Amino acid sequence: MHFRILAVGKVKSIYLQQEIKHYQGRLRPYARVEIIEVAEGKASRKQEKEALKLLLMEEGQKLLRQASLGKYNLALDEKGKNFSSLQLASTLARLEREGHMPLNFFIGGAKGLDRTVLQASDLTLSLSRLTFPHQLTRLILLEQLYRCCKIIKNEPYHY
Repeated sequence: MHFRILAVGKVKSIYLQQEIKHYQGRLRPYARVEIIEVAEGKASRKQEKEALKLLLMEEGQKLLRQASLGKYNLALDEKGKNFSSLQLASTLARLEREGHMPLNFFIGGAKGLDRTVLQASDLTLSLSRLTFPHQLTRLILLEQLYRCCKIIKNEPYHY
């Protein structure tokens, strides 16, 4: 398998950086994992709607430029489809069988993803009905990808 995580912004927390590296290492026997970061736009809380819309569009364009053309795109969004870990593992296995590697996973910045990224995606996925900080989302996604790989290989996973 080959996963590409395309994310807006850098992970600032040392703890999160360490845990992300930890799961990248755990995934190494099962999949190639790339994390591509694009610059986060600067926005103040008081910006007008139009300025925020433009910021999202710029971030979205940066993400889409980094995506592998012709491959399968998954956008992470709170309004996306909810899967159990078993359902996600089954979906990933099917996509691999169908030759859709690498899989591009889009993670937006603090303001979310632009609609152009959502429209360019083959699947919009929600990791939970809860809202998580975008930096934490990377760690949660990596853990779930690791869990899915273990499920696909019929290996136990309890952590």
